Amino acid sequence: MESKNIALQGTLCTSGSGLGVCVGLGDFTVFGRIAKQASSERTARTTLEVEVLRFVIIIAGMAFAVAVFIISEFPVGLFVIIFDQLTEVPSFVGCVAPS
Repeated sequence: MESKNIALQGTLCTSGSGLGVCVGLGDFTVFGRIAKQASSERTARTTLEVEVLRFVIIIAGMAFAVAVFIISEFPVGLFVIIFDQLTEVPSFVGCVAPS
């Protein structure tokens, strides 16, 4: 709305005097137009929505890939550590055994 000398609902005059003339009622006011636009259905996504959705999908995909990598590598690493400890021969066994 680009009009001079227009007071909207709730405007308070602190000094002086004035005369009010009603120029619109209901849906034909600024608030009515805003309410109509807010209640109407949108048909397509905006460019900002498309870019934010693309960014979220990329970040979520990267997080999922890292999670799968960590979950799939953790049991393998645990198995290697346990197997390495089970097959390790203590060094003192060679000292006790007869030659």
